[in-house]
Amino acid sequence: MRQHLLLCSIAVSFLASCSTIQPPPQDRDALIDEFLERSLLRQEAVQASQQYAQLQNAKAASPTSDAESKGRALNREMEEALRPEATVPLMQAYLRTQRAETLEQVLVWLRTPLAQRMLALAAEPFDYAGFNSYQVPKNELRYELIPRLDKATHTSELAMEDTTEKTKLLGPILMKKGESVPSDYKLAPMIAQFLQAQLLRKQAFIYQKASDQDLRQYVEFLESPLGQSYVAIRRNTLVAGHSKAQAVMAKLFQNK
Repeated sequence: MRQHLLLCSIAVSFLASCSTIQPPPQDRDALIDEFLERSLLRQEAVQASQQYAQLQNAKAASPTSDAESKGRALNREMEEALRPEATVPLMQAYLRTQRAETLEQVLVWLRTPLAQRMLALAAEPFDYAGFNSYQVPKNELRYELIPRLDKATHTSELAMEDTTEKTKLLGPILMKKGESVPSDYKLAPMIAQFLQAQLLRKQAFIYQKASDQDLRQYVEFLESPLGQSYVAIRRNTLVAGHSKAQAVMAKLFQNK
């Protein structure tokens, strides 16, 4: 009897311990593919490739001199570097360096209707004509949320850094042409202020169709620790995917 009770106790303890064992994490490649789909990064890669190809097709229709042959070769190299067949594997390679648990947590949010609504707005083709005539509505909540959105996504900060890096590449070329370039390659305060104002206006324009509630919840998520992880992972994934294209771009600038 005592032996029977001991066996029952062991069995109960084993079952209790089994209930605390976490299920195996979802297959990493499946997580990565879902992240690329739900974050719309795969769609963004396809669009970047198509836009550059269209630009090159338009240029090909115009006459060019023999001196531009090297530039045309680099443009073809850029077109190849921007193809999804080149960018997506680089994105996948970066995402494999991330913790599966973090990707799973981010995907829980990406699967929500709110995330899909907000990402869909950001992915809509940009209406330049509409933006030129757009005025940010005098809505106190929007005036509060848009700068918070900009700060959470680091949009203005990264745009300033990107412009500064391009200025560094173009600086020697501009100086050869006798144009003025700051020796430290920093943006003039007035230019930086104007650029930031335009970026804030652009973000207000992109999310103008979002309800105040959706925009607030979106910003609050992005400001959270998990939201900041998502912002960093998405940005770094995009940078990794375009690493080859960035190298070609540097050569294009040097060829100017």
